[in-house]
Formats: sequence, structure tokens, C-alpha cells
Amino acid sequence: MSKNYLKSTLSLLLVAFSFTAFAQVNNSVVSYTNSSSSFPLVSNQKAATIFYDNKDALVVAKVARFLQHDIMEVTSLMPAVKDQTQKLTQYPVIIGTIGQSVLIDKLIATKKLDVSKVVGHWESFGWAVIDKPASGVKKALVIFGNDRRGTAFGTLELSKKIGVSPFGWWADVPSIKKKEIYITKGELIMPSPSVKYRGIFINDEDWGMYQWASKTFEKDLKDIGPKTYAKVFELLLRLKANTIWPAMHPISGAFFKFPDNKKVADSFAIVTGSSHPEPLMFNNASEWHHDTMGDWNYDTNKAGILKALGNRVAENAGNETVYTIALRGIHDAGMINNLSDKDKVKLLENAINDERNLLTTNLKKPIEEVPQVFIPYKEVLEVYERGLKVPDDVTLVWPDDNFGYIKRLSNADERKRKGGSGVYYHVSYLGEPHDYLWFSSTPPALMYEELSKAYSTGADQFWMLNVGDLKGSEYSMDLFLDMAWDISKFSFDNIHTHQANWLSNIYGKKYQTQFEGITNDFYHLAFPHKPEFMGGGVEWINGQNKDEKLANTQFSLYNYNEAQARLDAYTDLSKRTQAIYSQLPENQQPSFFQLMYYPVKGSELMNKKMLWAQQNRAEALAGFTHANVLKDSVLMMQKDLDDLTKNYNSLLGGKWDKMMSIKSGYTSKLDNLPVLDAVSPQKNGDLKVTVSGEELNEQKNTNHQLPTINAYDLANQSQLINIYNKGDEAKTWEAKTNQTWIKLSKMKGSTKFLDKILVNIDWDKAPAEEYFDGEVSIQFNNKIERVFVSGFNPKAYKDGSLADLYVEHNGVIAFNAGDFNRKFESKDIKITTVNGLGLENQSVKFGDILDPKQDRWDVNTPRTEYDFYAFSTGRVDVYTYALPTFALDREHDTLYGIGLDKGVTADAVAGAQEYTQLWRDNVLRNFSVCKTSIYIDKPGKHTLQIYANSPGVIVQKVVMDFGGMKKSFLGPKPIKVKK
Repeated sequence: MSKNYLKSTLSLLLVAFSFTAFAQVNNSVVSYTNSSSSFPLVSNQKAATIFYDNKDALVVAKVARFLQHDIMEVTSLMPAVKDQTQKLTQYPVIIGTIGQSVLIDKLIATKKLDVSKVVGHWESFGWAVIDKPASGVKKALVIFGNDRRGTAFGTLELSKKIGVSPFGWWADVPSIKKKEIYITKGELIMPSPSVKYRGIFINDEDWGMYQWASKTFEKDLKDIGPKTYAKVFELLLRLKANTIWPAMHPISGAFFKFPDNKKVADSFAIVTGSSHPEPLMFNNASEWHHDTMGDWNYDTNKAGILKALGNRVAENAGNETVYTIALRGIHDAGMINNLSDKDKVKLLENAINDERNLLTTNLKKPIEEVPQVFIPYKEVLEVYERGLKVPDDVTLVWPDDNFGYIKRLSNADERKRKGGSGVYYHVSYLGEPHDYLWFSSTPPALMYEELSKAYSTGADQFWMLNVGDLKGSEYSMDLFLDMAWDISKFSFDNIHTHQANWLSNIYGKKYQTQFEGITNDFYHLAFPHKPEFMGGGVEWINGQNKDEKLANTQFSLYNYNEAQARLDAYTDLSKRTQAIYSQLPENQQPSFFQLMYYPVKGSELMNKKMLWAQQNRAEALAGFTHANVLKDSVLMMQKDLDDLTKNYNSLLGGKWDKMMSIKSGYTSKLDNLPVLDAVSPQKNGDLKVTVSGEELNEQKNTNHQLPTINAYDLANQSQLINIYNKGDEAKTWEAKTNQTWIKLSKMKGSTKFLDKILVNIDWDKAPAEEYFDGEVSIQFNNKIERVFVSGFNPKAYKDGSLADLYVEHNGVIAFNAGDFNRKFESKDIKITTVNGLGLENQSVKFGDILDPKQDRWDVNTPRTEYDFYAFSTGRVDVYTYALPTFALDREHDTLYGIGLDKGVTADAVAGAQEYTQLWRDNVLRNFSVCKTSIYIDKPGKHTLQIYANSPGVIVQKVVMDFGGMKKSFLGPKPIKVKK
């Protein structure tokens, strides 16, 4: 059928049957019980035959075969797959592209099929169940696409809805077995995706993907080649993605080294592209040879570079491609020249013009019809900001700072550009200040915050995700591509439970609540320090990689129970994850091991390894024999980590052998043992007492003061007495109290290494006074060490006047910014609580990035308010912890205001310039902290305000220091009295 005839036919189409639109996540189109109106995909031990047109795109034949095997996987029945020239069965599945499939076009011409909502819409597709569409056919399920990928997506959407996971092969997710499958009568229409080009970048492949592909999966090729890419491309289709940036490190062969790579890409309808340092699909990291080609320097070797680029464009002319334009240095380096800023702009503009001439010359089409992206990554952004003119039809692809914070987005003028914009985002990274390549721990809420913000500024043309080795980033990849397909499905109300839904769809809805807790805690714990950052060192300084020196973390061993609380939380998280893993059927355990158990358990072991080593060194310096116990524990954690990774690589008979590696990065020491110290026990050595808040090496007397215990701090009442042994034999001790209201977890013992006593207050027996004191005496070897216990039980607590207030505690008040007492919005600024993000796992967002700037001096400025009760007065230091986001562009900023009782406000700022030391600190801890000060003139109730100034700022936490703040990483925990 000619395309002209098709167009004339479409203009006459009538709706042949009733239409019902289904959301992508709605499985109501699939049923497992028969009805008179349903289409029997599998019924009575028979599977419907699949028909396609062999003159349609190659990918259509591929997805027809995928569907065939997917139905077999679910039902154990293998459908027949036939060309459209063969006689249709009574219940056929017809797959085809509008204008490319004879069967589809006949159904359109006979008005059996309405494609008006699909035709002309990029990658759109639909399903329809049609009664008696042709002679001898009772019912047909028709899957049709506007283009070849639309057809492929529609076909594999059926696979997904019958219970086949996109990660069936890549994460070994088993299908849910069913005997019969029916498709309900009606239509399913999928409109065009939110983002036109959506894909992944396989990067930093040296330690995972390359090792696995070359030594396990493609042994004959000994590289990442067409067999590996075929599996990657299938996954992309199943996730409704369309673009690939292939691996490009020198260790692996360049994509064009193996001619079958581009053929396989075309057969899967995958759009090829290349990363920011690879102009026009040319991988200079491994394809540029200095000895024969000269310097990769456009200023001195323009002809040589253009020759190589022109050859590549000519070689690739038949493939669907998004071409990266402009220039960087070799691999991921900056351009090599000594030009002035003005001359750099001119050089890059000339290079872009020359590259575009190569495209028009070799592709024989107008340049506006050639998809192109300009990626202002690292130093290229500086050149762009100095005035570089990028042609209007080119898509601006804004990169993040490699740690999840997008550095720049389109301003008002840029949003008018014909080429639009996109984003390049990371959930895996090799570079300054520290690599994170093990597995993804980027919070879904952060991804949604940054990507939805980008989308709101017009970034809808191109989304690329750096997934590292792909393995370990499965969920992040799924989330990214799901948002790119339909961003409207997501909000701050549902993003923090998205992964739990994803997992429960695989392993069962009965685990929904447990999955919500596990995923929530996993990201919350990793947020201030990813597992890769627990070594405490840096790997990169000013762009140069250095050997990492494993050092102490910033988590305090002494204050606010910070380190121990983290360890306890990881132990609990691991136990809950292990419990589900143990309950799962055997066929589901390998996938759960990969998708959840390994990241959780690996995080637990890495944190214990590093924090116990930190504790070991501190205890050894103090001469405590418990340091030797910790040393043995660290050695055990190291072995457990190695065994855990070996178990991963040996899953399913070694399918993933050499894929997972703790050591990832040129100088990473993550897999090494940290420095460990040992103690030689003293002959007849004595016991030593320490308490919460005391550093081990600051014990100069036998009197100790515990932090005050507050009646209203219900979550953190316990304080700790440690009894350490310095000797070679166990020593007995006995504890006594001088007040009946002091509660001890144990009163005596025999300590060989360490005993811990939890100290609490029995509030029923405690004095109804603001401050009161007591004492615990620890007696051993005719010695006594005293521990002073103080309580705080204000009358205001008894009469309820502290209800719903944040309260001063040991000289500080901490606020969860997301848990405000009230908010004041305007028509321009809406204030949103963001769950699943921040140090307290909840933050507050002040408007959106395109909202107008606010006047913080206006008494009606949008704000949040936090009521608190102070017992102290005077000058107070205020520390605010914000998400380290960037402004829209250099004409905007990330300011917000802090005020007290609607008085004068002080400015704070969220962002920091990339590659400054402040930025390095911020991305490693996921917060920026600003210090301001306020004056409190009298005790009692007050109100703290956080004012909107630069819209889009997200604040996590506030701490007011009255003089009692102790050194720690995350600060004290908020205390808010319940109503």
C-alpha cells in the first residue's frame, strides 16, 4: 500500500469500536479468566499465533520472536510466529507498523482499526481487540506503531503486562507463571514519550562490563561486542528506550572496531550516539593514534581531525544517529591549547561549523534534519558561558556535576531555541573528588527533583543516563527511563515508594510495606555518605587521580551516638532484607540477591569495616584491649565482603562471573583493609570508664558527666557507660546509684574487653523539676569512678505547653526542615514537603526553579515556620543544611533566608561553584551548610522562619547552637514534642 493511499485512507477513518485509554501501569487490559469479550492469548492449552510482515522493519521480526518466547516463559506454551502472507488463524496476534505492514494497512483501509491517535506521533503505539476483522478470524489482537520503535514498544509492553520483567535476562527476574492469559476488549493507546531520545551510557567499564564480556560472555571476541550489545539493546527496547552511548574507555574496543555493532543497533532500531568527548561518533580515546595522526589539537591539526571525523560520518551514514558536536580533549580531558578565552570561543565555533559541514556533505540532507547535541561538560560549559554560539537547531544537553545535581538549565532565551534541550545525568561516576562505581545509591527523590526540574525548563529532547557497568544500576536505570517515557506519572507524593512498588510487582504485594521500609532506609543511610565514600579519603585532586588513603570518616564515635546508630541501622536493615530473601522461592532468590540483597549487605559490611576500623584505631591509642576484638571483626567484614561478591559472580553457574567488583576505579582502595592497630594487654591492667560524649583519649580523671537526659526526648533517652579493660584478664566491677530514678541496664559484670551499661531515667520516680542530678559509681579493684547523671523534666512538659514544639536539648535545637509547624505560600510559590530526601529523610522545597524571585524583606514572603522552646538566651549560631543544588544559570542564585520571630533575616546559600573545595565537600555529603546567627532575648516560645528567595531551593535541616553543640558529621537529631 502506498503512503499516499494510506494518508487518504486515514482521513476517512471512523471509530470502529469503543475506546478506553489505559495508563501504562494499569494491568486491567490483561486477565487470567475468560470472558466473551476477551481475546484468548493463551487458552485451553493453545497459544494464539503471532503474525508480522517480513517487509516491516527488522526490529518487528525480533520483537515478534521475543513475544513468542515470553509467552512460552509465562505459560510453557510456545506460540507459532508466521509471516503475514500465511493464512490467519481464528485468534491471531497481528503486529505491524503503520504504512509498513500490509495487514495493519488493510485493517485501516477497511475501517476495522482506528489509528488516528497514533499516526504521526513519535514512537506512539496502540493495541486493539477486534471482532471478526477478516474472513475466518473470530478475534484479533492488533499491536500497531506509528514507527518501527512504536511497534516494538507496543509488542514488548504486552510481554511486560503478562508478567515478563524487562530485567528477565539482565537481573534474572523470573516470570510469573500462568496457565491462561486473556486480553480484554478495547484499546490501549500510548502517546508519544515525554522525552524524544532516551538512553544509557555504558561507561567506566574497566572493572565490570569489560571483564565480564571479554572473559565470560564474549570469550571468542575477548571484548564488548555485538553479542553483548544485542542484550543491551533488547533491554532498552523492553524499557522503551531508544538511544545508546556505547562503552568508550581504551580498555575496550571502540564501537566501530566491530562492524556488526552498528548492524545490531539498526536491527534493534536503537539510535546510536556518543559521549561528550566523542565528536561525530569518533572515539578518540582508542581510535586516535598520535604517531600516525598527530596531536588531537584542533588549533594545530584541524585537517587531521576533520579527516577522521569525516570518515566516521561516511561510515555511519546508514544508521539512525544523534551526533555529538563540538570538541574536548582525548578521552575525558579538556581541550589542549594555550588560547585565550576569546580564542577558545572562536575555535570551538569554527569546529562546530566544520563538523556540521561534514554532516551535510556525507549524509546528503539539510543540517536541520540531522539530530545533533551539544554537551557543555566541564570546561566546555565555561566556553559556552563566555559567548559560544551554538546553532539554533542543535539540542543543548545540560550535564549534572556527576553527583546528581544539574549544573545549568535553559534560561528564557534558550527555551526558545528550535533544538530544545536535554540532560546528561549520572548514577555512576569515575572522577573528582571520589569515584562511585560499585552500585547505585542515588535517592529516587533526588533523581525526580533534578530531572523534573530539567523537564520543566524544556529539557524534553534528549535524556542520557550514565549507568556505569549497568549491573548495580538496574533500578536507577528503570526509574530514569520510566520518567523519560512519562514524567507525568511521578510526583513528590509517590516517588519515595516507587522502588517498593517496583519490587513488590516482582516478588509479591505482601512485601510492599517491608520494601517501603527497606528502600527508604537504604537511601537514607547512603545519602550522607555513599558506601564508596566510607574510606574517608579522596581519589582525585584537581583532575588528577591519586592513591586513596583510607582514613577516619567524619561520623563521630562519641557524640549523638552517631556512628553506633548508623551501624545499628545497617544491621537492622540487613536483617529485614535477609528475612525476605530467605522467604522467597528458590527461582526468585538470584534476582533479589542482585537487585536488593547485595547492595544492602554490601553497604552494611563496608560501613562496619570502616567504622569498626576507625573505632579500633581510637581504642588502640587508648590502650583498650577491645581494639583487638574490633580488628578481628574488621578482618571478618573484609572476608564477608569478598565472599559476598564471589557469590554474586557465581550466581546461576557463573553467569555474571567477573561482573561485580568492589574495586572500581584506578586508585580505589575500597577493597583494601584499612589501617588496623593491635594492643598488647597489660599485665594486671586495670579497667577504665568512658561515657557518651567523651573521646577515648581525653580521660584525665575518674569523674564523668553524661549528657542531660530529657523527659521529652522519647526517641533518644539512653546514654552509655563503657567499661574497658586494659589488662590480660577479665576484671569484675559493680555499679551503684544514689537515686532510685536512675535506671541501669546491668549492675555488675566481669569484663575481659568491654561492657556497656545503658543509663535511663524512670520518669515516674524523677523529680518534677527542670534540672536534677544523680550519680552512678563504678567500683573495681578498690577504685571508684563516678558518672554524673542529670535529668531535665520541665513543668511546661507536664501541662502540655511544649506540645508540637522543637525543644532545646543539651544546648542545641535541631529542626527537621520538612516537619514545619505551618507554611505560607503565594500564587507564585508553592511549598512542598519532599519525603525520602535529606539528612532527616524529609526536606522542604520552596517553589520551582522557574518561579519568580522573592523579596525576603517583604513580611508576606513565602516561608515555613518552626515553633520552638528555648531555655537559654543570647547570641545563637544557626546552621542550615540545604541540598547543594545549582541555580538555573549564572544570572540566578540559590539564596534563602533565616529569621526569628519575623525579625531581621540573614541570608544563606545552597550552591557552590563546581570544583571548589566547598563543592567537593558538598557532593560527598549531599548537603551544603551555612552558618548565620540570631539573638534570643528571653527564654520561652519562639518561631524560626525559613524564607523563599531563590525558587527551587531545598532545605533539609536546621540546628541552633546555644553553646552545647558537639563535633559530629550530621549534627544532633531533632526533638519535637508530640501533641
